Amino acid sequence: MKWTINEAVKLVREMEDVVHSLGWHTALTGSVLQEGRSDNDLDIIFYPYKTALCQTSPVRVLSELRSYLNITAVSLRTQKHGDDTKMVYRTLTDDDRRIDCFFLR
Repeated sequence: MKWTINEAVKLVREMEDVVHSLGWHTALTGSVLQEGRSDNDLDIIFYPYKTALCQTSPVRVLSELRSYLNITAVSLRTQKHGDDTKMVYRTLTDDDRRIDCFFLR
């Protein structure tokens, strides 16, 4: 099992401490939230707490988190499901666990 709900909640809280000063909040979503675990990835939503005032780009947010989380890879992917399209920053931690980051505006 790659991610559990307890690990995810701890990580999302720690990430919140980092991204809040950049104008963002974090939220847990996906199978870890729904089922309490995932063998695939951890899905995290990032959203601005004041949309009009948030000037920090997703790339900068991930850069700040990179050293904190020991992320070894980051790639931007387009994820399509029917008529829905999302831009997803797919990351890998140094222990080879995937985190998918969704940025809302």
